[in-house]
Formats: sequence, structure tokens, C-alpha cells
Amino acid sequence: MRDPSLSNHEYECLRHFRDWLLNISNGSLQGISLRSESEPNWIEIPSEFLIPNDSEGLSKLISKIYPDLSIRHNDGSYMRERCIFAPTNNDVDQLNIQMLAILPSETHIYRSLDTFYESSGHPNIDDINPPEISHELNISGLPNHEIHLKVNTLVVLLRNLNPSLGLCNGTRLITDQLGQKVLEARIITA
Repeated sequence: MRDPSLSNHEYECLRHFRDWLLNISNGSLQGISLRSESEPNWIEIPSEFLIPNDSEGLSKLISKIYPDLSIRHNDGSYMRERCIFAPTNNDVDQLNIQMLAILPSETHIYRSLDTFYESSGHPNIDDINPPEISHELNISGLPNHEIHLKVNTLVVLLRNLNPSLGLCNGTRLITDQLGQKVLEARIITA
């Protein structure tokens, strides 16, 4: 059923995007080759579906997906209806930085533990790389060494904490309260 709030132009743009996605999924979209000897297994994305790779592209995307974010950031239904998928962790980090800057509350910074303790099996603690090296690592599936959060920040669980309560990998939550070490949040996805 058509959303009555959409203009004819917006509706046609969405139909065009839907049809393009369906053509990809059913295999009817012709692939292209990047090199003359390779198979045609690349798909060209039409320019109207791309975000410009300029200084304003990411800001435009955020304002399109999350209009009035600075006002509606603590509205669970508003946040539940919106999502930006990003292909890499670096892209997610860039989105997080820009979106966090929009929110009006104070930033809290949380860091991972980075202290090494000597053990009986490894007495040469000086042979271990300094913690600063591990601070720069961004490993898929693990949180970064340092995360910045604000009250009413959208967060996504990376691990199953308590499936019986709905706290599973991928669950989206909104932070209600931030402290020294404890984070309280409410679930926004069903």
C-alpha cells in the first residue's frame, strides 16, 4: 500500500530502487567485467543510488534518514523505523562520529582495559608490545579500544547477553543512563 505522505516523485524513486534490487536478486541484471579477462560478476550501481563522496555526502545521508535527529533522538519509534547499513567498520565509525555530534547531551568516553600483568609463565613483561599498539587495532566483532557515547545514543549489541530477555546480537538499544562503568539502555527493536 502506498504511503500517502510520499510525493509522486518520491514514490517513483522508491519504485525504481525496488525494481533495481529485485533485478539483482533474481539475476536479471547484467553484470560487468572490471578486466577484459574476468567474468562479468560486478554490478554497476546507478548514480542516483549513490551518496556523493564529498564533504557533505555523509551529512546529507544522515539528515535524509534521520531528519530532526537532534530533537527526536530519544523517541524509540522514530529510531526503530530508521537504520543506515555500512559496508565497513571504518564507515560505521565515521557515521557514529557525525551522528554523535548532533545529539545534545554530554559525551562519555569508555576505554578497554589495557594493563598487562606479569605471570609466572611469562616474566619478561617488557617484551610485550606497548598498549598503544592495541589501541589502534579495529578488529571485526570486537569493540574499539575507545567508544564515545551520549545519553539517548543508539547502540547495537555485538554478543548474545541474555536471549530470554531479547538481548541478542544485533539488538538495537537506546542508552538511558551512562556512568563510570555501567551502561543502562532500553530495547527499541521487537
